Amino acid sequence: MIRKTLVSTVILALLFVFAVLLSYAGTPASSAISSRSVEVGVATVGPAGSSGGLAIPASCPSDLHDAPANYGSGCSSGPNICGQVGSGSIQCNGSCSAGVPSNAGCASLSISPGTINEGNPITINWTCVNPTSTSGGGPAPGPGQSFSTGGAATGNEVFSGPEVGGSHIYQLMCSYPTGNVSAQSTVIVRQPTVSISAFPSFLKEGETSQVSWSAFGVNTCEVSGPGISATAPPPDIAGGATWTSSATTPPLDAESVYTIRCETSVNKYFKQAIINVVPEGEEI
Repeated sequence: MIRKTLVSTVILALLFVFAVLLSYAGTPASSAISSRSVEVGVATVGPAGSSGGLAIPASCPSDLHDAPANYGSGCSSGPNICGQVGSGSIQCNGSCSAGVPSNAGCASLSISPGTINEGNPITINWTCVNPTSTSGGGPAPGPGQSFSTGGAATGNEVFSGPEVGGSHIYQLMCSYPTGNVSAQSTVIVRQPTVSISAFPSFLKEGETSQVSWSAFGVNTCEVSGPGISATAPPPDIAGGATWTSSATTPPLDAESVYTIRCETSVNKYFKQAIINVVPEGEEI
C-alpha cells in the first residue's frame, strides 16, 4: 500500500514538471527579452542577436529602444549675438546637448559689401555687450576713412571704404572687467584695370580700324573718338562687372585718337589708342 502511494506521488510530480516545461517551450525568446531593457553600453544589437531587438546605450532611458544612429556624435548650438556657438553631442531623443553661449563679454564686427571699388561706401555693423569701453581701427593698410566706434557699444554706420586695391582689415575692441575681446572683418578693394587698342593702327586714307576696350574696378567709364561714343552701364560696372566692347571706325583720312576715361570715388584713369593714316601713295 505504501509503495503504491509513493509511485503515484512520483508520477504526479513528473506530470507537473512536464506541464511547466511545455508552457515555457511555447513562449518566443523575443517575448522574454522585450519585457525588459538590455543595457550594454553602446552596443547596437542585444545579447540575444537581431531577433531579440536592439540594445540601447546604458545612459538612455529604458523605454528608448531605438536610439538615433548618430547618438553621441558632436553637434553645435545656434549662434549668440556675436556669432559664437556652443559644442555638445547628440542625445537619445536626437536633440543636441549644446547650449547657446552667453552674449556677455563678446564682440561682433561685420562689413557690407565685402568687395568694393576704390573708396566706395561700406556699412560697418558692430556689437559689444555691456562693455566698459569700445574702440575701432582700420583700414589696415590704408588709406581710407578710419573706423571709429565713438565709444558706442553698438552701431551701424556708413564709412568711405579703402582707397587702394587689395585686402584691408578693420578691427573692433571691446573692453570688459575681465579683459579685452576683439573682432575683425576684411574688405576687398578691386584693382582698377583700363585698356583700349586699335587694329590696325596704321591705315591708308579711307580705310577703317577696329577699336576695342575693357574696364574693371571703376564706377563710370566712357569711350570717345571720331565716329565712336560709348558709355559703360553704371550699375553693372560699379558692381564689379567687366565692361568689354568694340566698334569699327568710320573711314579715316587723318590721324585719329580714341580715348577711354574711367573714374572711381577717388581716382581717374584714362588711356588712348592712336590710329595713324598714311597719305595716299605712301607705304604703310
